[in-house]
Amino acid sequence: MLQLKQTLINLSVNCTYSSSAIAAQSMQAIAEFLTRQGGFTASNWGETLLQSVNKLISDHPNIFKLYHYLNHILLLIQTKQKSELTSTELLLHIDKYEKHWKSVENNILDHFIDTVNLEDKTILLHGDNSLVQKLFNKISSMEVKPKIYQTVSRPTSEGKNQAKILSSLGYEVNYIEDVTVGKFLSLIDFALTGADGIRSNHFINKAGTLMIALACKRFGIPYYVISDSRSILNEQECAPELIRKLTAEPPKNADGMWQFPPGGVHPISYYYDTTPNDTVKNFIFELGVYDRHSLKELEVSFPVSSLIDLKT
Repeated sequence: MLQLKQTLINLSVNCTYSSSAIAAQSMQAIAEFLTRQGGFTASNWGETLLQSVNKLISDHPNIFKLYHYLNHILLLIQTKQKSELTSTELLLHIDKYEKHWKSVENNILDHFIDTVNLEDKTILLHGDNSLVQKLFNKISSMEVKPKIYQTVSRPTSEGKNQAKILSSLGYEVNYIEDVTVGKFLSLIDFALTGADGIRSNHFINKAGTLMIALACKRFGIPYYVISDSRSILNEQECAPELIRKLTAEPPKNADGMWQFPPGGVHPISYYYDTTPNDTVKNFIFELGVYDRHSLKELEVSFPVSSLIDLKT
């Protein structure tokens, strides 16, 4: 049990992880925790897991994919007596969930490939997104090799990891500072990112997204967002307290900006931007391709667990 708690602490204090990495490592940590319980019932481990799930929701708002996964776990827990629910049953529940969402990835990638012409294009990328990387892996096997400009993606410089992955796939990657994007816009055919969270009028993604999206809109460069539908918030089912919890972002540790500033200087750092949906040409999900108008009509409904702590 201590191992799970330590993993969650590491995820909270490590400022270099991307949202994709946080979600993946959180899911892995929970699966490993349940495996170690050896089939015992929730009477033994249920309270620890419940506290850990709520800690993840509180520590990592804006990652709606992670909220979707954790809520799915809580929905099963609340329907069972602790003395009846075994770790094996919950693991099978999680495995079924993960297989479903893994199965939709190719649909998303195919929708993108069918919608956007990639031949001889130059693409601007921002952040570090596993689905974007899978897209480039897939088109690499089709011998399609667009030119890439990848931002550093500050303040965590997570773009470096994406640049490494794409270069390992055989792409030539131009690695550029976020603030110099304007220098390269004349070379860009379109921009592409994932999304950590999507609402009816705006989406949440890596800091710097707003600047890039507004620049693309000003100069008529298409901006695409690729994601599975877990990133869409089920706003109709969420209490206002939960929406605030899932979209809040307190300032982060800013030592990387200026570790020992003089008196009167107060470094402030955030990791996420909120960007209007009207800057996006298309949102591409496993469900299909949507512009900002049709996105509002897309219903992604699922119940919210009563075990989510709304107070912290």
